[in-house]
Amino acid sequence: MIKIFKTAFVAFGGNINSSHGEPRATISAALKMLESTSLTVLKTSGFYSTPAVPEGSGPSFINVVAKISTNFNAYELLNKFHMIENEFDRRRIKRWSPRSIDIDLLTLENQVLPSTVEFLRWATLNIDRQLLETPKSLVLPHPRLHHRAFVLLPLNEIDKTWVHPVFKKSVNQMVEEREPDAYKNI
Repeated sequence: MIKIFKTAFVAFGGNINSSHGEPRATISAALKMLESTSLTVLKTSGFYSTPAVPEGSGPSFINVVAKISTNFNAYELLNKFHMIENEFDRRRIKRWSPRSIDIDLLTLENQVLPSTVEFLRWATLNIDRQLLETPKSLVLPHPRLHHRAFVLLPLNEIDKTWVHPVFKKSVNQMVEEREPDAYKNI
């Protein structure tokens, strides 16, 4: 049987210590753990520091984006990421609260899940509704990817040519169209 490998982009972030150390050490260890779960890390961005949102809600986040190769489907990847998050003390207490690690599947090839209509519903949901609602199933590409400098900038660092499958814009175009959040490459 021939295995077909796909490319995915994955975001890592954290702003509190885990049992593995401070956020940068936690993310580095999580990236190594990906390799032990039959995934291949092809490229990683630098580390970025981004203030927590809303302002004053916690320490700054450390963020990284990785490009991986996988033969898993999106749901299998999500399960693997949740297992890794659990290993690094991730607690889901409140939406957008401080966390030891957050691993988000940003893209898997050009897949749009569960549908373009459902993707657009979540991608255009206002911030007040985002605090109250969560999708019942995986949404790809990540529905807020195009709004978040802390994802766009590291993604742009590793692949300026990636094109959003719904908006038909390159990541480089999306970066140029927005005012970057306060961030720094560290």
